[in-house]
Amino acid sequence: YLGLCEHCRKEINDPQNHRYHYPFTTCTHCGPRYSILKSLPYDRHTTSMDKFKMCVQCEHEYHNPNDRRYFSQTNSCPDCCIQITLVNHNGKKLAETWDDALPVLLQTLKHGNTIAIKGVGGYLLLTDATNSEAIKTLRERKYRPFKPFALMYPDIESLREDTELLEEEEDAFLSVISPIVLVKVKPSPKSNICTDLIAPGLDTIG
Repeated sequence: YLGLCEHCRKEINDPQNHRYHYPFTTCTHCGPRYSILKSLPYDRHTTSMDKFKMCVQCEHEYHNPNDRRYFSQTNSCPDCCIQITLVNHNGKKLAETWDDALPVLLQTLKHGNTIAIKGVGGYLLLTDATNSEAIKTLRERKYRPFKPFALMYPDIESLREDTELLEEEEDAFLSVISPIVLVKVKPSPKSNICTDLIAPGLDTIG
């Protein structure tokens, strides 16, 4: 899997763009690869994208050698979208679009709850890194008393406010490879993350 590239990031943040706020935006520079593959060769029909029919615009991009989405097997957009569904712990459906789901997800995190996001390679568990009780609950449920949790930062500026970031660490964080980067945390992180619960006994965070 490759992290979101600079071009796709601009598209989903641009209100004038066709893919504004579309969470499954990818191109040949970024997005999933092996995790959607069912058999070789790597073509649309041998991936988990085979059931999703591309719209006219996506088809045009897919067949245009001058487009960065040329032969992009993960190509989709709001007109031929991958359906998003938000359900609660009882299975009750709460939202079916990203714009409807996002406010609910944010409120869920603010209330100290955990969110399970089903992706192409398993589940990602999210909780508020500044909420000590939420982190303790996650550790209890995961039977994970000491192993560090990874953090997600929206941008390099907010990461700098919490850590003593070195140049090579910054380069890795911003790269499309998007690895987990170990960085030295400041004694008093501006975001008030609970470092003693996130990475017990360590002076770094991932």
